[in-house]
This record gives sequence, C-alpha cells and structure tokens, in this order.
Amino acid sequence: MSFACGISVVLVSCNGDRKPVVSDSANPVVAKVPSSQPVGVNTGWDDASAGPVMLLAGGDDPSTVALVLPRQTDSTLSAAGVFPLDSLSNLSVELFGPEGIVGRSSLVVTSQKQPGEGCVAWPVAHLANNPPAPWKIGLVSGRATSIKLDSIEGMSPADSSMVSTELARAASEASVNGDPVFQGLHFTVQKAYRLSLGRTSVIVGSIVRKINEEANPREEHFLLVAESSESSGGKYVLSFQSRSAGSEDDIRTSSVIAAIRFVRNDRPAIVISFEYNEGGQVALLERTADHQWKITWRSAYTGC
Repeated sequence: MSFACGISVVLVSCNGDRKPVVSDSANPVVAKVPSSQPVGVNTGWDDASAGPVMLLAGGDDPSTVALVLPRQTDSTLSAAGVFPLDSLSNLSVELFGPEGIVGRSSLVVTSQKQPGEGCVAWPVAHLANNPPAPWKIGLVSGRATSIKLDSIEGMSPADSSMVSTELARAASEASVNGDPVFQGLHFTVQKAYRLSLGRTSVIVGSIVRKINEEANPREEHFLLVAESSESSGGKYVLSFQSRSAGSEDDIRTSSVIAAIRFVRNDRPAIVISFEYNEGGQVALLERTADHQWKITWRSAYTGC
C-alpha cells in the first residue's frame, strides 16, 4: 500500500533515478543530494523540542495522516519491517497550516508493516476527530506555537510588488556562483510569503528560471529567505538559499508548508517540503541567529 500525501511529500523515488544538483547554504557549494544516509546518523531532530513524530495531512481525507518518524534515516526506514506505534496511541496533537494553528485532536494508530514491493512509505494513522479547517502538519500538543504566513496572493499590489522585487534581487545575488548557462535569464517568483518575528520581517519564496530548449529543457530553482530588521537598516538581507538545477523532468522543487515557533527554545522554524518527480521529503528550516537560517533536519526519503 502506498500513501499519497496531499502536499506530495510522502512518496519519493528510490529506483536510482538521477537527482538534480542542489545546494542548501547561505554561501552555496553545489553538491549532489545524497541517495542515502548511514545507519545511526543524527538526523538533527530534537525530541525534547519537537516531540517524537510529525504528522502530514493525507490528501482528500482530513482525518488521515502520515506519521513521519523523524529519527528514521533512509537506511533504517527501508530496513524496517514493522512499525511498533503503540506509544503514539491517543497522543494529543496540534495541527498547523499557513494561516496558523488549525485545531487539536488525538491519534488513532495501530502497528503496521512496510508496503513491500520495493516501496518505502511512512505509516498511516487517523485523527480521533476531523479538524475544522484544512491543515498541513501536526506536532505533539504544546511543543510549538504558530506563525502566520501571509501569501503574496493576498497582499496589496504595493506589498506584492515589493516582495517579488526583493526576492528577485536575492535570487540574483544567490545565483552568482551558479551554473553560468542560466546567467541573464529572467527570474519568476512562483510562491512567496511574509512572516513577522517581532521587529524583524522575513520573506521566503520559491523562484525559478528556465531554459526552454525543446531538446533539453532545463530549470534552476531557488528557495530563498531574506530578513529586514533594524540591524540591516530596514533592507532585506539574503539569509538562506537552496538551489536545485537540472532537467524539468527530475528537478527538485520546494514548497513552504507552515511556520512555527518551538516553545522550548523559542526558535522560529519554517517547514519545507522538497519534492521530486515521484515524491519528496520534509525538512525544518530554523532561524539560528539574526539573518541566519539553517536546515537542521530532513526526513528520510520514501517511495517506490
């Protein structure tokens, strides 16, 4: 059995397809996405702050969830025959989306096996009650508060133009060390959001530029974060970038799912999905200092 998540992050190709070139850094070094991680690697997940599990919305049924087990790596997840999930039964959870916290519920889970047939998938659970509104992720209750994401589509024309201009400028700065074949091409802002952290304004967006050659169409995608604060004189400063380049058929793309603030360490985080042609993974992009954001955790890859 496979489980298709509504935000296209539950299933990922594991058939050896070539991954596009990617880089995640404030000062990027282009590198390949690793196809696997060694057993026992520290995934970067902090149980004390974030809890033992992350939930992903399960598509058309708002009560169906994928249980992302954050301590699993590519190696351990593929080797897992059975998921013992009794400890998660009746766990109280809070549900988040771009607008903030959506609702609360508890988990109904049973132990289950991997789907087999060469596929790897997160186990499935259900919510005890249907949430009152669409949601994207869930965490154990009390671990995080919500941060509202203002989408560029809902902004005033002036604000929308400002965010697009700032992200295009940031993309130009981020692309200095990129593939020269894309130099001079137009940047298109696909999705963008603004969030407020006290006196600091943060914009995050997905930006793309394309080479429309019929024989070899290629794309370059950026996930960018920029901050404006008193320390920067009100100017937006590029604070994080992730770059992916390759053919349009296997390019890695990214989506912003939600923004939260962990209660234990008061650290803001943006939840990201990285998506490939056949699925993807989720990640935490955390603010570690002024004008500094870092991917602190990535989930294991799953799929067929």
